[in-house]
Parts: sequence; structure tokens; C-alpha cells
Amino acid sequence: MMRIRQARQSGGQRLDHSGGALHRLLQWVFALVCALAAPTVFAEAEATAGQQIHKVGITAFRDKSVTVREWQPTMDYLSAMIPGSRFEVVPLSLPEFEIALARRELDFVLTNPSTTS
Repeated sequence: MMRIRQARQSGGQRLDHSGGALHRLLQWVFALVCALAAPTVFAEAEATAGQQIHKVGITAFRDKSVTVREWQPTMDYLSAMIPGSRFEVVPLSLPEFEIALARRELDFVLTNPSTTS
């Protein structure tokens, strides 16, 4: 009933705001996991030219540029909070994920849990 009212109020266009809140929640959970794991990861990692680059593989269900645009603020935040590090978004399709994982090209992975089973 609520969506019908929203659609009528918006001139017939359907509004769906459920994905934005979930995306923000996932970003915060990811940031928290990275912050908690950082001491272990950074204790073992060697800095290259004064800065360690961490590649974060993210499933790109849409255009890859959209994935980068949505996740870059999170990567910037992590880079600012963890001195000597830089986090990079690596948007990948599911087949590309398999290849990157087999080659050990990613430091962190953010994907839908159903894709890993």
C-alpha cells in the first residue's frame, strides 16, 4: 500500500529506497571488518614505496563505473584511517572473480554470500 501511495505522489514513477540503506549498512560492516582485521594484515605486509596498496574485489552486478563510484568513498575512508595504506576498488563480474581469486590478485573480497557457495 505504501509503494502505491509513493508512486501516486511521484507522478506514477515507482520509488524504491530499500537498496540504499542496505548498501550503506554493507559499507559500514565492510569498513568495520577491515578496521578490525587491519592490525593483523598490516603486521605481515611490507610497505612498497611507503604505502601498501590493498585491492578490494567487489562484485559488479551493474556497470563497473557505478560500482567504483559507490564504493570509492569507503576506500578513501579506509585509506585515511589506516596510515601508510591505500585501498583500491576492483569491480569484477563473477567469472572475473574466479580468475582473480585463483591468481591471488585480491587482498579483500566483498560479494554476495550466495556467490561463494
